[in-house]
Amino acid sequence: NVRLISGTEFGSAAALGAQVQSMSSTTQKPELCAFVTEKRAGIIRDGEIIGTVDLNFHGQGVAISPKGDVLVVGEKDAKNPQARIYAVSADGTKITATDKFCKELLAPPICITFSHDGKYLAIGDNLREVSLWNGETFEPIVRNKWVFHASTVNAIAFSPDSKFIVSGSNDSMVYVWNVEAPMK
Repeated sequence: NVRLISGTEFGSAAALGAQVQSMSSTTQKPELCAFVTEKRAGIIRDGEIIGTVDLNFHGQGVAISPKGDVLVVGEKDAKNPQARIYAVSADGTKITATDKFCKELLAPPICITFSHDGKYLAIGDNLREVSLWNGETFEPIVRNKWVFHASTVNAIAFSPDSKFIVSGSNDSMVYVWNVEAPMK
């Protein structure tokens, strides 16, 4: 179950019927929450599942765009790790696969997040890498460079101005990455 909490009040619960692999929300549409299980991804609004898509792969890692119109779902595949891009209808009830992917990741994505302005997408993977992608075209910006963690990257967040990314890992380290000067 995924339960909506407002302050100290527990709201309604959405029964997913499977173990949640990852969840994501956005500040522009706080009533929306994206989720992924091994075989399904979807969107919850105000404690109710409003749209889902069945996955023909093992889902892991999810992000919803700031406008709520794009869903990115990580694919747990050791041979071809990638993140798939889905279009979301204006009301959130219809989720449709697109022909866009974030391909050639070093390892399966664990955490995925959009910048607050939607300009960037960051992916943390199972083998220490943080990669940066264009949040609209899903072309790579920084790949195979931000590999300083010693183990799985399990948390990523953007600064409010989208100029910095902070990543956390099972190695107990936190790194700050400079989007505008990737080598710093």
